[in-house]
Amino acid sequence: MRVPQGRTRDGFELQIGTNHLGPFALTNLLLPHITSRVVTVSSQLHCRGRLDLDDLNWQRRPYRSLQAYCDSKLANLLFTLDLQHRLTEAGRGVQAVAAHPGIATTNLTSHIRGIRGTLGRAFKHLFNDAERGALPTLYAATQDVPGACYVGPAGPATSAVIPNWGHRRKGEGRRACTPAMGPFGPPHSAGVSRQ
Repeated sequence: MRVPQGRTRDGFELQIGTNHLGPFALTNLLLPHITSRVVTVSSQLHCRGRLDLDDLNWQRRPYRSLQAYCDSKLANLLFTLDLQHRLTEAGRGVQAVAAHPGIATTNLTSHIRGIRGTLGRAFKHLFNDAERGALPTLYAATQDVPGACYVGPAGPATSAVIPNWGHRRKGEGRRACTPAMGPFGPPHSAGVSRQ
């Protein structure tokens, strides 16, 4: 998360390659052997993602590490939605679900320096520890949740695990997990552009 610009061995931008393309490739290689479910780990920061499909590798625009991370996490969720759609169409009994850990204190951001790093370390007691951060993924992998579900804490520093696929609109309560919902409402309205 928020790593300096880099490339995978295959030449992809490091965060899209590590967070999305690698798991995408592995899932597709293993899919013929999977009999229950695929759990993709995303992040609440997916909501800030704006995939630029013409420049996934950040070659034509100035690199912004946080945006690259957010984009990779949005790609995770769009993959989960599409995978569930394809599994359903094929009549497979396999579910594709996603999970996010909330804000968990791990070494994921230990390289961040300056005021952001200082603030993160100062307030880490407000966040979930690594064990609680793992709970949504475990829940998604082991509990009876519908396909295309997004499992994670309901808010900062909570340990509640609530199926939630979507967002809150002003004046609206939290929506239940339903296969028809994408990270921004219906899947067609997700933050993807070809500009």
